[in-house]
Amino acid sequence: MAFSKKNILIIDDDEDILIQVKRILEGAGFDCLTAMSVKEGIKLALYNIPDLIITDLSMPEIDGFVFLKKKKLISQIKDIPVFVFSARSDKKDLHEAMALGALDYLLKPLKASWMLQKIRKCLMASKSETLIYKFQEPPSVSIQVKGEIDRINNQFMMFGSCLKLIKGKTVKIESLLLDENVKILGRVESISSTKNEEGEYLTKIKYMGLSEVNKNKLSEKIRKWR
Repeated sequence: MAFSKKNILIIDDDEDILIQVKRILEGAGFDCLTAMSVKEGIKLALYNIPDLIITDLSMPEIDGFVFLKKKKLISQIKDIPVFVFSARSDKKDLHEAMALGALDYLLKPLKASWMLQKIRKCLMASKSETLIYKFQEPPSVSIQVKGEIDRINNQFMMFGSCLKLIKGKTVKIESLLLDENVKILGRVESISSTKNEEGEYLTKIKYMGLSEVNKNKLSEKIRKWR
């Protein structure tokens, strides 16, 4: 998949970070916009809708947490995926950011190869929309978990998620890879015992009761997506 036309907005009050990230991303073929405040970032995002937004959490006046809250209220940008910059020690901040809708995080100090891998995976997944997995637990608990596709075919999928799932649990899968009237149920078959370098557990979901017609539809959409 080509990324040269993908546009990424970076928001950080540290000019050195903006220069560093912009240089890395443009060197990898992305178009970049930079802003040194949330207010400026929102204006830029509305003027030139980006495919991905990367924001620092700790900024003066309006920080990244407030940005995540404001973004939900702006229809033009509310569905754009967001990555946040985080230090390894800021686990509490990271969990709060994910709860507010951040899709993933980038650790400081930045590692170029790791950052590019995460961004490419996100932009590939966003072509079909990040999957949402709903876990039904009696009596009426519903948990939504966002995950990024690692591998997929018409029999099963592998995805990375910050949450470790339970083997044998049944899940409902929602994705724009599917028609709105096609609902896929799956069973958690395996989970990696530890997180990978991106901080994710790799999970295998095997589809349940998918008709041959829908398997063929899914196969066709996967070919186009790739």
